[in-house]
Amino acid sequence: MNASRKPGQWQTYDVVFRAPRFEGDKLASPAYFTAFGNGVLVQDHTASLGPMKHRIVATTTRTMRSARSCFSSTVPAVRFRNIWSGR
Repeated sequence: MNASRKPGQWQTYDVVFRAPRFEGDKLASPAYFTAFGNGVLVQDHTASLGPMKHRIVATTTRTMRSARSCFSSTVPAVRFRNIWSGR
């Protein structure tokens, strides 16, 4: 199913982020995302390897403490607003 709205309309994405868990310097549990696009479940408890890098396998680091640090876009027309984190 394509959850996208028509071009020019606001798209909404709700992301539930669970930060990675560490035991000392060892990764105990990766970060997980659950994502809804325009109210439709599009990713369900998906593990994250870490920040994307060009031609390098991503690895989880202690800097991945919030989902806010994971948002980026290389498309100039994409803008993010109303990003908040709850605890």
